[in-house]
Amino acid sequence: MANSFTFNEVPLSTYGLKVLASSPSMDVSFGAESVRLPDLSLVTRSEATPKPITLDIAVQASSKALLLAALNNIKLIVAEREAKALILDTQTDRYWLARFVDMSGRFISPYAYRGVLSFVADDPAAYGVDPVVDTGFLAIAPDPDIEEIVVGGTSYVLPVFTLKATGAGVGPATIKLENTTTVEELQWTGTVAHGNSLVIDSANWHVTNNDVAAMDGLVATSKFPRLKPGVSNSIKVTNFGAVGHLKVVYRNRYL
Repeated sequence: MANSFTFNEVPLSTYGLKVLASSPSMDVSFGAESVRLPDLSLVTRSEATPKPITLDIAVQASSKALLLAALNNIKLIVAEREAKALILDTQTDRYWLARFVDMSGRFISPYAYRGVLSFVADDPAAYGVDPVVDTGFLAIAPDPDIEEIVVGGTSYVLPVFTLKATGAGVGPATIKLENTTTVEELQWTGTVAHGNSLVIDSANWHVTNNDVAAMDGLVATSKFPRLKPGVSNSIKVTNFGAVGHLKVVYRNRYL
């Protein structure tokens, strides 16, 4: 059965577009640059490569004028210069941040167009449409406190951690947030007043305190914690005392 897709929150089926075949989701590709020596080659580690997304499409209308109008509207929607969310009708639980590359094809009748739409996802992972909100740390106690988070998907997750201070607040202290499963720990030195929140954004490598950038408190050796898919992640909070809460928000990622 033919399907369609949504790009930048616009369903392309509105303009008579159907996807006849696609190749975006199940392929996984890694690559690495090797250094050649006389008797061997050396490489550090493989990295994920961008994911090409190719859609074989057909557009139909009841007249030539309507077909031309539909194609103009499709071009207007997809020809973005920045990555936008692309959701296939066959996998509505996830999206890719995809950049438009090319649209080519031909008229196969006065009322029908057949062609190919090409995108590329520089971040090859797809993201869950619905964010996951974990409030397991309703009270951080004792200090240090360790809780478990199990995430879905097939790729590392980049969460946003929100540490909210209650009671008399926290600090001055060096607050530590660690995923002991991935051995990634962030340390931040400062004070979080009562009712304020220290927000650690692992996707953008950014820290705010009471909605104000607070990167100056970041300890140089810090790593922004990720969450590993398919296992129990042990999240350890140190020096926040029993005076706060932690909320973790993330989207599952899929290779």
